[in-house]
Amino acid sequence: MTTVRTLSLTPRTRALGLSLLETLVVLTLLSLLSTLILQGLGAFADRYDTVQRVHRTASFAALREHWFVTSVRGVVPEGVAARRFQGSADSFHGTTLRPLAAESGLPVRARWRIEGGARQTVMYSEDDAEAWQMLASDAGPLAFEYADSNGEWHGHWPTAGAPGQWVPRMIRLAAADEGTVWLGSVAASPRPSVDERVLRLR
Repeated sequence: MTTVRTLSLTPRTRALGLSLLETLVVLTLLSLLSTLILQGLGAFADRYDTVQRVHRTASFAALREHWFVTSVRGVVPEGVAARRFQGSADSFHGTTLRPLAAESGLPVRARWRIEGGARQTVMYSEDDAEAWQMLASDAGPLAFEYADSNGEWHGHWPTAGAPGQWVPRMIRLAAADEGTVWLGSVAASPRPSVDERVLRLR
């Protein structure tokens, strides 16, 4: 005689499936989790954009400072009176061997000047070319200052405090609220090897 067994669903077997309420709870938790992940990704993207923007700004600021330092380092004393270095609080001009636009090594007349009122800008130009804006600042009044071989700072150049020095030893851009903004040193000797007296003798 063959015995037939029937499969009965016990409460334990029925517990293996998910009820409608349990499914809704799982879906709710999944939606909350995905919302948190999306918010985290959005915050990360915002922070990343901020870091990239600050990095680009800092890199450009460092590049502009490098341009100033390079231009100042190439300043040479000129024996011809019309081409001698002249500096005031709002501008300076002279011959540099390290121009920013022209080929390096060529003597070029370079000029740095400060323009504007409350928001000041620093401009750079070579010979008669169009000026470039190098800096826009709200950090109080800007001014150029010039140091002699003894390290004394002056508001203009040439100065009676440094007789015989045709170019300053250092030039800096200073802001009233922040102090020194840019600082460059002149590599050449403060006196020219040839001046107008020697040229007249020739």
